Amino acid sequence: MKSVVVFESMYGNTHEIAEQIAAGLESIGPVVLGNPAQVPATTAADADLLVVGGLDPQAPSPPQREPDADTDQRRGPHVSPGI
Repeated sequence: MKSVVVFESMYGNTHEIAEQIAAGLESIGPVVLGNPAQVPATTAADADLLVVGGLDPQAPSPPQREPDADTDQRRGPHVSPGI
């Protein structure tokens, strides 16, 4: 059985899961693993099993931390340029 695992991953988590799925499927036949740019449509169309994983466009973004009033962790202490 030929399997194709296609994924999109922003932070690497979906990529890691896709690799684990592909590794598990190797016991039953050849597996093609890649993102949509790497896997031709004809390869996906010829597969017996197609697994697709990706980003959820409806999912909320991670909460953004408000900078501390006295210190922004990224830039150090706030310095006023004056008037």
